Amino acid sequence: MLGCAVAFAVAAAAVEPVRVGAAQAEAGFNQLFQRTNGWVGADAIYSIPISAERTLWFFGDTFVGRVADGRRTNVTMINNSVGGQTGRGATAGVEFFYQRKADGKAAAWLEPAAGGGWLWPFGGGFEDGQAWLFLWQMEKTAGGGAFAFRNVAVWLARIENPLAAPAAWRISQVKIPFTELAGERRRLFGSAVLRADGWNYIYGIEEPVKGIGAARRMLVARAPTGKVDAFAAWRFWNGEEWVADFGQVRGVVGGMGSEYSVNYVASLRRYVAVTTENGLSDKIVARAAEQPWGPWSEARVIYECPEVALTRRVFCYAGKAHALLDGAGELLVSHAFNSHDFWEVVRDARLYWPRFVRVRLE
Repeated sequence: MLGCAVAFAVAAAAVEPVRVGAAQAEAGFNQLFQRTNGWVGADAIYSIPISAERTLWFFGDTFVGRVADGRRTNVTMINNSVGGQTGRGATAGVEFFYQRKADGKAAAWLEPAAGGGWLWPFGGGFEDGQAWLFLWQMEKTAGGGAFAFRNVAVWLARIENPLAAPAAWRISQVKIPFTELAGERRRLFGSAVLRADGWNYIYGIEEPVKGIGAARRMLVARAPTGKVDAFAAWRFWNGEEWVADFGQVRGVVGGMGSEYSVNYVASLRRYVAVTTENGLSDKIVARAAEQPWGPWSEARVIYECPEVALTRRVFCYAGKAHALLDGAGELLVSHAFNSHDFWEVVRDARLYWPRFVRVRLE
């Protein structure tokens, strides 16, 4: 075992870390998701391009209401929502969607197919005219604060007709069997998705139940293109080879957030994983690898989130990159920022919006 660990460390050290050429706020995208009526802020911030002119956005906890005099008013928080982006650049527009209850109050776009709690959206893809994405089913736990919740299950949702308006989508859900929530550790998939060389690489996390962000490690599985819901076809990376036994999957690198991204950057000829350092931090970091499963380089800071200076209770999270820029070596990176005091987010409308930055890697 010691020999394997040394060999892995040497291989990881041989991968050159990314270098940042420039990083600047992406004003166009920031403005696109800044509203004063209806949808007025959300987190998660996952994207699925489905055509050259159409991108679907999936959000977690979402405020619906109004913004006036620097604060949110008459707001309801729902657990997920959808944005449909049409166009690119200055001509882009986004329409938001969520359900309405019989009394007219806002409700989540999607509820769990079984069980209670709620769904948070994670990574997904688009194949053969259909979109699909992973969703983590959550439930409340005792106590208060921003983290009084726990995982219940992971679902794969398939949207048969994603080019239609969200109100007309035909959606099915199937529970992911490769989920471990009992015992001393958690293992879940869906944090990120990458399509490469005939495979959908499906990334997740492994973490001790009582651990901290530095102990949260990346997991890697893969399924043949078009067969993400054919669970018998899934294979898992155990650090040396692909195996059919989920029990043998092993974490490949630590310091991950629950949400992250993996993209191929053609100008670098490498894969780049982007996440918030340890899950909660003002630092967004990136690692590079020559293969989708690693070994991964050391983490390098590619952006520091300025929002933590707004108040002493603000924290940043959910850093990830989106495959939506055409510039060589450029990534569109998003993050969320929140407050440990829920009512501060209501009172202060500067908080809790998707934020984007354009990062050029060298």
